[in-house]
Amino acid sequence: MQTAIHPKYHDIEITCACGTSLKSRSTRTDIRLDICSACHPFFTGTQKLVDTEGRVERFQKKYSEIKAAPPPKPAAKKPARPRPMVAKPVAIVKTAPAKPKSEKPAKPAAAAPTPADVGKPA
Repeated sequence: MQTAIHPKYHDIEITCACGTSLKSRSTRTDIRLDICSACHPFFTGTQKLVDTEGRVERFQKKYSEIKAAPPPKPAAKKPARPRPMVAKPVAIVKTAPAKPKSEKPAKPAAAAPTPADVGKPA
């Protein structure tokens, strides 16, 4: 280990606000606690308000003046109002009238050329 770079390690006494003290070792010279295992509600089963600035008293004073409001009465149910009969708008799509299918006139079948027609202009 290098010398003069490590903090001093002391035997100390840790004290709690309730008066309990324990011995330990630390680099700090004095440790004071607000709450310890001897007075913590989880370990003791009792409730203790830890208040260093009077906040709990201010809260209790502020809200003790306000009386609890009685619960609201349930409102009488009104009968359901019938809905007016209104026709829903329908989209009208205009289309062209359908044309009847007409058959195309059949072309007359061309007669097979005869030997006499061969060579004649058409």
